[in-house]
Amino acid sequence: PPAEILHQGRDAVFTYFRRVRNGQKCRALVLIDMKLEVLELNWANLTVLTDLELSGNKIRALPETILQLTNLVILKAAGNNLERMFDAENISDLSNLTRLALKENHITAVEPNIGDLVKLKDLDLSCNRISQIAPQIERCTNIKKLELQQNQLDHIPRNVFRILELLDFNVSNNNLRGLPTAICYCQSILELRMSHNQIETIPNDIGNLIALELLDVSSNLLRALPPSIKHCERLKHLELS
Repeated sequence: PPAEILHQGRDAVFTYFRRVRNGQKCRALVLIDMKLEVLELNWANLTVLTDLELSGNKIRALPETILQLTNLVILKAAGNNLERMFDAENISDLSNLTRLALKENHITAVEPNIGDLVKLKDLDLSCNRISQIAPQIERCTNIKKLELQQNQLDHIPRNVFRILELLDFNVSNNNLRGLPTAICYCQSILELRMSHNQIETIPNDIGNLIALELLDVSSNLLRALPPSIKHCERLKHLELS
């Protein structure tokens, strides 16, 4: 086991090996809150994994060796010390991922390799330091839930709104002053959260979002909503204050 596990004593070592063995049998490996700093697993023995949970450690990087987990469907590594989503430039070997949760890290950008995750449905990058989103995110056409709240974004590229399956979009607590008009053509959106930004206006054609049920634009600099908002007939929850 890694040195940080050895330093925790016999019980931690037994727990570590038990979880790794269970992962080989059950296709799910859970290594939560084990003070891991480096992933030094024999990935070749874990290629059956479909679910990997690494949250609450001190991991600084997801190494290229993780690409051996080609059956992985769910990857959660929240609450670590990641500065990048992945170390590898090409992550197409992880194209079976449908859920990726990397919240509460130190990630600064959504890099171009995000476009390799073509089956992704749920992406949680909240509570990071993200200021840039690569246009390749538009290749993730199956994303339904995208969480980017509590980052450092001052704009959202229009490419995000080419994800026509998007249902739930959260960009609260950023540095946004507005949204691109392209959002008005992402008619699948049900929930749109943009609170605690510096938004002064929202696109005039916001009424095109005919499926919209929740709109939160509270704690911004808005003076009024566009008249077209009346066309959002399914809107049940509107937060303005």
